[in-house]
Amino acid sequence: MKGISFQSGIEIRVEIQGEKWSPGDTLLGTLTLSNRSSKPVELSAVRLDLSRGLERKLKKDAATAFDVGVSVRPQLPGVLEAGASTGELAWTYQLAHDTAVSDVSGSLFVVYGLGALTTLRLKIEPIEAIREMMLSLSAAFKFKLNHTYSSKQGYTEFVLSPPDGREFGFVNQLCLFTRSDETDIHLRFEFDVQVVDGASPGLKTKVVTKKFERTVMWVDLLHRFNGKLNKDAFESLFQEVLKEFSDRTTQGAMGE
Repeated sequence: MKGISFQSGIEIRVEIQGEKWSPGDTLLGTLTLSNRSSKPVELSAVRLDLSRGLERKLKKDAATAFDVGVSVRPQLPGVLEAGASTGELAWTYQLAHDTAVSDVSGSLFVVYGLGALTTLRLKIEPIEAIREMMLSLSAAFKFKLNHTYSSKQGYTEFVLSPPDGREFGFVNQLCLFTRSDETDIHLRFEFDVQVVDGASPGLKTKVVTKKFERTVMWVDLLHRFNGKLNKDAFESLFQEVLKEFSDRTTQGAMGE
């Protein structure tokens, strides 16, 4: 991925290895400044930041669209002489394990420039093991992934439609919230269930959310030989959640 901007006589070139990343990955990039003007240019105001930006604000006022970011600008000379170039200056940054994924509301951006700011939108997707979980829910249990959102407190939210059939006929959707670090993953399964509201006239229905939480060590969910998801282990975990959900439903314990 690369971006080029021309400001105050300076060509600013930003390059990053890759096209998409996941939380925990390391960004490897370079910054190159070339003075295309006929006079020296002061470089102290050059910015190279990583910031999360909100899409709705970007369309209205880019100046307020970004949160307080982190600077990844490499060391620069104070002045760049006419016709001179800094050459490629390397920079790196490791994404935190709770870095928000890209969604319709926003994403992580590279914000750079000298005065006016230019942006590069980075595609941040869930880590491979979590993506494999979604594939497993689809292949083994016939849940369909509809949306992925960045949620609060470092969670990623996956909204899934239930499979057809009697067993899930009263389930509107399943929202699976995930949050992980180097050693553990926390999973919160929220089933939105349509139930009869006995307190209302005419036996109207209402939606009740049933929550089931699990915290699992990665060593119990990943294959040791290649680090990929152990599908049998994850599917067994989800079967336990489904059984607990079924038991509570059968017993009529539909309240929180």
